[in-house]
Amino acid sequence: MIEVKLDGWRAGLNKVALTKALQSHAALSLGDAKRSTDDLLAGKSVNVSVPDEQTAEQLIASAKAIGASAAILAPSTIRHVG
Repeated sequence: MIEVKLDGWRAGLNKVALTKALQSHAALSLGDAKRSTDDLLAGKSVNVSVPDEQTAEQLIASAKAIGASAAILAPSTIRHVG
């Protein structure tokens, strides 16, 4: 899974289009997509998981066209203990 971070928006953001993009690309339910959009508009950063890099790039392109700022998060280092 790839993490995409939405961390800002500009005036004129299309709230409905962003909600639909989150539903489509991140496979979020309508309620989760709407909450994520509302959180972004309230000034919070929103992280969503997508299945692959191509989908992440599509979400980022859609988000930017709609008026949101988005980027792929660098994968964290995972350490296994055991």
